[in-house]
Amino acid sequence: METINSCGGKNMILTNDVQVVKGVSGSAVYMVSGMGSAEIEHDDLDKMTVSIWRKWDGISATENRTFFNFANLTVYFSYADNKLVVKSGDNVPVRTDVLDDTEFNHWVFTYNRNDVLTIFKNAKK
Repeated sequence: METINSCGGKNMILTNDVQVVKGVSGSAVYMVSGMGSAEIEHDDLDKMTVSIWRKWDGISATENRTFFNFANLTVYFSYADNKLVVKSGDNVPVRTDVLDDTEFNHWVFTYNRNDVLTIFKNAKK
C-alpha cells in the first residue's frame, strides 16, 4: 500500500500488515503489535525532525519494539525493561529512563547529523 504526499509532500510505502486508521488528527498508521513498517521517501538531510503520535497496544513481546529505524539511527523500547533506547551507528546503545505506556503520547525527535538527538514526549524534553 502507498500513501501519496503523506509526509512533507513525499510518499510513504506501507507493508501489508499495516493499517491506515483514524488518528488524533487526521489519519494514522496502525502497526499491530508493533509489526510492519513505513518507508518514507527522503533526501540526505543534515537536520531532521520526526513527529509521531504513538500509543503502545500493551501486547507483551519478547523482542524490542522499534519506534523508528533510519540508516544510522534506531530508536526502540526494550522488551526487558520497557525503557526507550537510542542506538546511533556502531556506538553503544544509550538507555534512557523514559518508560513506554499505553496512553497516546506525542513524540518529537530532532536530529542534527554528527551532533545531537533531542527527544520530547508530550512537549517535555
